[in-house]
Amino acid sequence: MLLFLAIFQLEELGDSYNVQHRLREGVRNMAQAYMASGGKEREAALGKVKAGYKECSQNMCALEAQLESLMGSLEMRMKGIAGFARLCPGDTFEIVVRHGGQKWKSRGHVNKDATQTWDRERIVFKSLFGDILHVKASEVRTLGNRTIVGNKHCETKDLFSAHPQVMTISLNSNGSLKLNLVISWNPLDGTTEEATWSPWMLKTPSTEPPHSISRTSEISAPAESLPVTRSVVHHEETSFRRSLSSTVSSGADRQSSVSPKTEASNAGSMSPSNLSASGSNLNTLDNVIRALVTSVKELQGQYPQLLKLERHILRLEKLLMPDCRMNGRMSRGSDLSISIESALDAFDFLNDVEEEDRERESHAQKTNTVDSGIESLEERLGSTERDRDGRHVTSGSDQLDLALLQHLFYCDTLLESLGAYGPLKQGESRALRHLLTQGDILEILVKLVEDPMQIDDFTTLMRDITEKQRLHLLWEQCAGGHYLCTSADSVVTQLKARYVHFFKTFTETERQDVLELLICQLLDRPAYDPAAIVTLFHFLFFLKADDHWEVEALLLKFHNDLRILGSLQSRDAAHVVETLQSLRGRPVDAAYAIQISVCLLSPDQSVRDAAENFLQTSLRENALRSWMLRTYATALEDERTEIRRAACVALRILGGSECMQELLHVVQSDPVVAVSEEAKQSVLSFGEDGNAEIAESDGTGDTFERFNRRA
Repeated sequence: MLLFLAIFQLEELGDSYNVQHRLREGVRNMAQAYMASGGKEREAALGKVKAGYKECSQNMCALEAQLESLMGSLEMRMKGIAGFARLCPGDTFEIVVRHGGQKWKSRGHVNKDATQTWDRERIVFKSLFGDILHVKASEVRTLGNRTIVGNKHCETKDLFSAHPQVMTISLNSNGSLKLNLVISWNPLDGTTEEATWSPWMLKTPSTEPPHSISRTSEISAPAESLPVTRSVVHHEETSFRRSLSSTVSSGADRQSSVSPKTEASNAGSMSPSNLSASGSNLNTLDNVIRALVTSVKELQGQYPQLLKLERHILRLEKLLMPDCRMNGRMSRGSDLSISIESALDAFDFLNDVEEEDRERESHAQKTNTVDSGIESLEERLGSTERDRDGRHVTSGSDQLDLALLQHLFYCDTLLESLGAYGPLKQGESRALRHLLTQGDILEILVKLVEDPMQIDDFTTLMRDITEKQRLHLLWEQCAGGHYLCTSADSVVTQLKARYVHFFKTFTETERQDVLELLICQLLDRPAYDPAAIVTLFHFLFFLKADDHWEVEALLLKFHNDLRILGSLQSRDAAHVVETLQSLRGRPVDAAYAIQISVCLLSPDQSVRDAAENFLQTSLRENALRSWMLRTYATALEDERTEIRRAACVALRILGGSECMQELLHVVQSDPVVAVSEEAKQSVLSFGEDGNAEIAESDGTGDTFERFNRRA
């Protein structure tokens, strides 16, 4: 019976929340229409519309609070950490899980028989409506020192299931450590049979009466904060529409016509309606800001070079999320314009609300049953989640929101690379370099959030990033105007048109490959996605660095790189050998070096010999050898098994004893046996020191001898 009641309550809540959400979107359209219009009464009308927007937001927040009280609880039980060869007896880990203001800390120890003991194996969290799960894993070392293994964030919407689920979280970047939690949802936790419930308790705070759109306050709720029934809510919604109509009519008398803005349609232009962010996972501003704030607070003080980035992230939280649950921020919709008459269409659905209610009541009387399936419950929760997406926090500009989302999400990805365990720090160093650049970008974005009018002065905005007028014009062509964001496909299309004479000798495939590589470099992504979002900051910050502003020279370099890499990957062994010989004495970048190391794994002996000869040639130049050692040490952290294995072989040929600790770490922690075995052979090739290190890692060396050698 309690389950039936809970499902009924959720269905009613969902319907009412949907109505309030659509009302608020109608008010948003009204605001955009008034902003596009002129007239002396515009400011007064906007003030009333904003008051109505705030009231709808307050009603939605009240409904969210009701929903939260019906979401039950999530029980989490520690199943343990799976680590393959990464876990050793004596290892101690600390797991911290946060959900809103709730926190669970559990410390586990790996026993000699490979079992695990955890001090707090179970926790019950109250399910919260707008909060995600934050999971931090640390390895506890000697003297209480901790090394952060990983920080992860995940949504809770998939955890609401009728049966217990095992949630597996990859704690580190290569997935060698996985946390397993058993999640059980109790939808009735906190519900009692005696509990009475009145639908739509849209209570108004007694300290501040609700606002209304018109001078005749038709939608104001009673001051006594009494429960409001569905019929009363419908009456208020109808009155709310009448108030809007009255306000619009009076405004239309004073302003006979409102002309929409005409936008130049360009092949590459992307308006906010075309560029939208997904509402799943961390792809909303509020979620990604929460995740970033949690991450920077965990890392605070550990990386002094990130102080600037931390400051801007915390500033964004302060600007965009003060009391965000009770105060929605209304988007300017600067790139959208509608007439006041069309704005009223947003409220047409209210004409059908009463009819829908009558049909529902008639159906309920005929069947005299209520849907009691868990599926219905999950469906309603999913619907509520979809409705919620429309009211996430915003900077006030759709383009600025999208740019913020891209760079904040990238920062969150980079922060996951920090706190790496062991001596493999190249990935961490690379992440820090990129985070420094993102700190500069966020500094500009924060200024735009503080004063969105600066977006209109687009020329000054671009000049503050780089003085290269040529790059300014190139971005405007790629984006189709003064936009902060465009799509990767649009950039590729426009660059083909812009450099049509440069590409005259290229085949269509070569043109596409070169430009796709440019996009991957801009966005720091391993693969091209035509739907990916490219921002003004991606574009200008990349092209202004390292003399990339000579775009033709950069594209020509990419073309040569792709040609040489294609030759090194050829199935024709003779062609590969010829390419390797042609590279001697020429500058080699990291991509060449990595592919040359892969040639060391070729089944063809002549290819292996040519690659080995190339690496041995580099031994004559100390600077080149040092650079290659760093390159291959970085490759030990690559996600691809073939690359890690090839890097081990290359370090062996280069006599890279300077990278012995990195190779030992691979021996002990790489989940792929072929890679760890190759790393072991490389360490053994370093002579007596290498043999002693392997013996020590296996636990067969003499302790006193090891002490003397390290001393």
